[in-house]
Amino acid sequence: MKIVHTHRLESINYLSSERVVVADLGVPSVPPSREECRHLAGVLSSIPRPLRDKGWDDELVHSLEKCADWSRLIAACAQYLQRIVVRFDGAMICNVLDLLEPHSIAIECLEFEVGEACLQAGVEIASRSICDPSASIDSILEFVENAHEEYSLGSVTGLLVAAARRMKIPTRRLDGGSLIQLGHGMFQRRLRRSCTDTTGYVAELVSSDKVRVKSLWKEIGLPVAEGRAVASVEDALRALADLGPPVVIKPRDADYGDGVSVNLGSDAQVVAAFEKASAEGDSVMIERFAQGSSFRLLVLRGEVVSAVRRDPASVIGDGSHTVAQLIELENNSGKRGHDRRWGLYKLNRERVDEGYLGDQGMQLTSIPKAGQQVWFMRDISHTDGGSTHEVLERVHPQTLKYASLAAESIGIDLAGIDLVAQDISLPLKDQGGFFLEINAEPGIGLHLPPMCDRPRPIDEAIVNSLFAFGRPTRIPVVLAISDHLSVSKITRWLELEWPASEYRAMSTVDETLVGNMRIHPKSTSLVDRLQSALLHPRTAMVFAIASLDEVLLHGVGIDRLHTVLVANSLIKPAVEDQKCSPKIKEMMRQIYKYSDHVVGLE
Repeated sequence: MKIVHTHRLESINYLSSERVVVADLGVPSVPPSREECRHLAGVLSSIPRPLRDKGWDDELVHSLEKCADWSRLIAACAQYLQRIVVRFDGAMICNVLDLLEPHSIAIECLEFEVGEACLQAGVEIASRSICDPSASIDSILEFVENAHEEYSLGSVTGLLVAAARRMKIPTRRLDGGSLIQLGHGMFQRRLRRSCTDTTGYVAELVSSDKVRVKSLWKEIGLPVAEGRAVASVEDALRALADLGPPVVIKPRDADYGDGVSVNLGSDAQVVAAFEKASAEGDSVMIERFAQGSSFRLLVLRGEVVSAVRRDPASVIGDGSHTVAQLIELENNSGKRGHDRRWGLYKLNRERVDEGYLGDQGMQLTSIPKAGQQVWFMRDISHTDGGSTHEVLERVHPQTLKYASLAAESIGIDLAGIDLVAQDISLPLKDQGGFFLEINAEPGIGLHLPPMCDRPRPIDEAIVNSLFAFGRPTRIPVVLAISDHLSVSKITRWLELEWPASEYRAMSTVDETLVGNMRIHPKSTSLVDRLQSALLHPRTAMVFAIASLDEVLLHGVGIDRLHTVLVANSLIKPAVEDQKCSPKIKEMMRQIYKYSDHVVGLE
């Protein structure tokens, strides 16, 4: 079995309103047996996935048992892989109303490359079920996961784009990374990860220097930890003597907790922590450590919209198992996994700080009492098994005020403020708590499912903040299907309804203009022409002309049309005439479905 050819359809097309990958397959003519279908269902059901996904098993088996040929079986495999690895539940399309050739399949996808990888993986899994039913599919899963890692939007940008899609705001990826356009033309906004187009360069530059931030905060009266930058191991040891243990060592300019070591008391610990921090940044700082929990407050345009407590990795004793056994039991419970699909990562046995265990009177072979919490490491790391808990309603009002001031003093519109406190419901100064640092690109996954236990809709709040006071996100896009329409009729209608202006974009296969300015799409396809016109920051309206064949070949390339201009002679045959091509009928139905107005011309 193999994929002979793939084809990509963008947005509104004859199969869907989503992106679609179409694959032509070379498959056996003999249909799969019921035993082969069941075996394949068992293989897919055995793929590690969060507990909340287990409910899909019955649906998977039912879907595979209905597959009467290998093409459908491969499509079902690809769809399931997208669901559990990529977290996208797109539709599976096979031989629908003769829209596809025999042995052709299609699946909806967020990124074409990932959809194609899932289809290729479906072929590989189905092939192995014939040749060697006992063969492992680990390498196939790794192939899909690598494609997901390389081409999908990450754990920050992807969440914001998903929120925008739910809110019906158009999105476009502008590069191979995380630069995103939200909205069209003159209404567009930009974001990259959790930085927006209102995040100032100077503010972001200042925020990356932890020593400078602490100095500014201290000067305006915010509680901060005493400390300083250190240039060498010897300097760090002198700082330890001056400040007194315990201390924290971290890079001066790194984010995401990289290179941070906490609660250090000995010279050996400081030496090791200095080397760890030096590997992550050009400069290192040391500061006094305060007992208490670590908190992250998310400040959006002056308002704290979420506050989470971040706990290091731990287990709860049951009175009968050792610490090592509890780690094993927790990792096998199904609640923890190896990537961000799980709310909790597996506990990393190699990262257990046995010295820290000793401070708690524990060893790996100790048996904790029932209900006793045992911490494995001083460092707070979600990927090593730490947990996140929403606590906004408990934060003291003064701390909320201080957090807003902390972000405002640096000039960051969306900021993650880190602080330490023994009791977040009390004023910081009353308990020796203080602010630690500010993050200009905060990881919003800390505040959202599945990572956070009681998530707030901060992803939608961030997107909404870019389109405040009901600001529009779309401009009118008018598409003329040129079949059976003369240019003169199109021009007369256009000038009557949408008179020419410097803000009107006009696109044909020959040229695309915004006002009188010629722009340069990547190709003459309707998809590329529309994308270029919608990218222009002064475009207030787009008028595009395309043939039906062109639309069938590539799709429309946009998720919503204001008006479709079409010949009256095309409307009835496209929708009702039984002699009309099924593909054309479905294409026109999709265009009508996702258009606000349809105008027929003689």
